[in-house]
Amino acid sequence: MAVVRTMGNQFLEEEANGEHDLPSDSLIIVLMTAAFTFDPETHSTYADISASEIAAGNGYLAKTKVLTTVAVTETATGCTVSCDSPTWTATGGAIPTTGSACVINDTHGNDTVICCIDYGEDYATAEDTLFQIDFSNGLFTKATSS
Repeated sequence: MAVVRTMGNQFLEEEANGEHDLPSDSLIIVLMTAAFTFDPETHSTYADISASEIAAGNGYLAKTKVLTTVAVTETATGCTVSCDSPTWTATGGAIPTTGSACVINDTHGNDTVICCIDYGEDYATAEDTLFQIDFSNGLFTKATSS
């Protein structure tokens, strides 16, 4: 199955109002349980999704993974927001199964959900195994419309 990135509606509104500075703000990525289904209308803030974040332990800490080297680059058809690919290593046991990840602006007073990345399948990370989300093609791209 294909990876699907869905933007949060509240983020889009706040961004249009100039409330986010992605390269300067602290962006956090959290892993979600396999049962989680993102709803861009109702999953607006971390408080709305926190109960569906995977349990902390075995190399995963809740709401602590900061995305690094965040940049916005203009392209011929819009812009790309890029960052380093986050990784977690399972230690002392497996990291719980995850089916998606949400990116949150931890700097914004609302802890706004920027987007959700649905992997298209569930991943279990066994002990001593690395789990990485590949952002080599960018975190997300915003295209201009005609």
